[in-house]
Amino acid sequence: MQVAVRARPLAPHRDREPWRAPVTLVGHALLVDDEPLLLKSAERMLVARGLRVLVAFDGPGALREAERARELALLVTDIRLPGMDGVELAERLRKYRPALRVLFMSGFDADPRRTMLPDDGSWTFLPKPFTGRELDRRLGQLLGRGREGV
Repeated sequence: MQVAVRARPLAPHRDREPWRAPVTLVGHALLVDDEPLLLKSAERMLVARGLRVLVAFDGPGALREAERARELALLVTDIRLPGMDGVELAERLRKYRPALRVLFMSGFDADPRRTMLPDDGSWTFLPKPFTGRELDRRLGQLLGRGREGV
């Protein structure tokens, strides 16, 4: 299954930088992070954008959730996880779901695991902490909507 994107109407904003309202996404996502507050916040952001979200606190838990999911189009994962890091998790899931898109997150901008990721357009990186606007930009890039402020 692919994630469909529909743009919402533009909303007025007082920033100097023009801003577009969050995209509306349709599909299922798996969200993985070992920080409960960030997990809950990111889950709310993804649900607000229309996604059905499965959550896990670690790599092995994410694999179990993915087994139960019939459709999964997006993996949003921290790079550093207990039990199995996010890069290994993505590699394992993409063996069975090659079209899976991956949004990696990390509080470590220079995480050495990032250099091991394929340069094939199937993933992007989002530094933590992040705003809804930053999430929208990364999702737009990842889903082939290369516009700024998607």
